[in-house]
Amino acid sequence: MNNRLDFNKELLHLYLQSEMSQLEFAENTRQSASSINHWLNNHQRMSYDKFVDVCDNLNIKLTIKIE
Repeated sequence: MNNRLDFNKELLHLYLQSEMSQLEFAENTRQSASSINHWLNNHQRMSYDKFVDVCDNLNIKLTIKIE
């Protein structure tokens, strides 16, 4: 079983909560609109570093549980 966190799913959750268009979301997270689109549609896997950047730009504090 793969226990890796799916950052694309987490990004989709953040995006849906934001109630922004993809372009607004891209601008607010300082990511390219094409990258946001690829990540949201699972055409490209999002890296941990990019996920952290997005969260930082949205002022979201990450807490990670390590088992």
